[in-house]
Amino acid sequence: MKVFFNHFKQTTSSNDIASEWLKQAEPGSVNVVTTDDQTGGRGQRGRAWDQRPGLDLAWSMAIKWPLEQHRGSKIPEPILFNKAVAVAIWSLVDSALPGSELTGIKWPNDILIRRDAGRMAWQKCAGMLIENAWKGERWDGSVIGVGMNVNSDRSSESGRTSLRSETKKSWDISTLAIELHETVMHQLQILEKDGRQIESAYQQALIGTNHWLPFTLQAEPGWGKIHSVDLQGNLLMQWRMNETSKARDLSVAQSNQLRWDGLDSDASA
Repeated sequence: MKVFFNHFKQTTSSNDIASEWLKQAEPGSVNVVTTDDQTGGRGQRGRAWDQRPGLDLAWSMAIKWPLEQHRGSKIPEPILFNKAVAVAIWSLVDSALPGSELTGIKWPNDILIRRDAGRMAWQKCAGMLIENAWKGERWDGSVIGVGMNVNSDRSSESGRTSLRSETKKSWDISTLAIELHETVMHQLQILEKDGRQIESAYQQALIGTNHWLPFTLQAEPGWGKIHSVDLQGNLLMQWRMNETSKARDLSVAQSNQLRWDGLDSDASA
């Protein structure tokens, strides 16, 4: 694919710029957009992303799918595509840490870090928002938006951390932007060859897999053990009202239905 890079000192949203480019883009091309200061960054379900100007990574990548891939049915399933991107971001964060931390993917799209094998709460370091463009029933392109806390000090914030807070060193944001592009493209190449590798890597990184954790499901407290995420993006898990009640299978369609109480500590059963 032909790749373009565009950097802005300030913009409202790197995803908005990437989306506008996508409308006129040549099939089989990619545009990576970064900015020092994103004043209106978006997260999942309309939430704002808090980027510290000049200190954190605001990164978007627009992909205009090649027309021949549509004819050859090589365009990935949207949820597998999401998983491949999540694995790419997770692997970049994981490789940046010295090894004493645990990293993972919190369904659907957050990258979290926990220090000292669980004696401290999980904290968010990065998140992503994928916006897909369609022409009729044809998947025409995608815009991947990533926000990553890099050099900002998040020590006073509950539930947030940054690479600098974890590693005690500063990071070159432009280098991280390039590495993220390379990592995403690498995972998409793996996905094109064998989606099972992406499924396996995603499952390995998915927080809560095969462990009972306290959750609140639509205002009802209980315990859940995550199994997987299906091809519709639903979180599949076992659910019980307390530690001794009989478990039942559960499918959760929307992330705002589920509060992850177990991420605030190492509580498990």
